[in-house]
Amino acid sequence: MENKEKIVLNEIIVEEKLTYLSDTDIEEADKESEFEDLKREEKSFISDLKINTYHNYKSDSERTTHALASDKYTQEFRPKLKKAHKEFKEIRNKRNTADRIISVWQTQYKRGSV
Repeated sequence: MENKEKIVLNEIIVEEKLTYLSDTDIEEADKESEFEDLKREEKSFISDLKINTYHNYKSDSERTTHALASDKYTQEFRPKLKKAHKEFKEIRNKRNTADRIISVWQTQYKRGSV
């Protein structure tokens, strides 16, 4: 069996996590907004490609498939969307971790383990 270190949560760690949450709330909102804006913009971007470049294809699904596979989409738009999604998820995950640490500390504190 692997020997695991016990993590001791104290007021200093919890204060750091609370400060982090307080300091990053606007940043998280900005990252989420940027990502959501790009998701909405993606629909217009694909529609423009379908109308202006792939209008000769008979079905909408063919036009969509070609638009999503196009260099213009995969090299120009998709990287921006992926970057925004990654940045948003990173800050969201860090904030969730901080929140969980605070919750664990609260539980330990109520039990008198801290």
